[in-house]
Amino acid sequence: LYIDDYFLFFANAPGMLVGVYFTMVGYGLSPYGGKTRDAIERWTVGLVGALLALTLYVGLVAKKESDGHKQTTIGLFCNAVLLVYYASLVCTGFRLNRSMGYV
Repeated sequence: LYIDDYFLFFANAPGMLVGVYFTMVGYGLSPYGGKTRDAIERWTVGLVGALLALTLYVGLVAKKESDGHKQTTIGLFCNAVLLVYYASLVCTGFRLNRSMGYV
């Protein structure tokens, strides 16, 4: 769980960020310039940025830490992402129930 070559990370990180951004822009998820599309693009770029920050921390900053510490850090990040994902589904379901008059 470490990176030997600093240049490899810093050369590929912007490419990953731009590649994911252009991939998401290329999909017709909603009309161009719409609020939904802008929100999806912001969340995607934010998530990839957070993933790159995690990789930077685990691979370079915490290189001398134990593997247990690194695995715990990665696990907490994954749990945070899942928490946000499932919370958004619950909020959407609650809004739907409220609009239908069930709640």
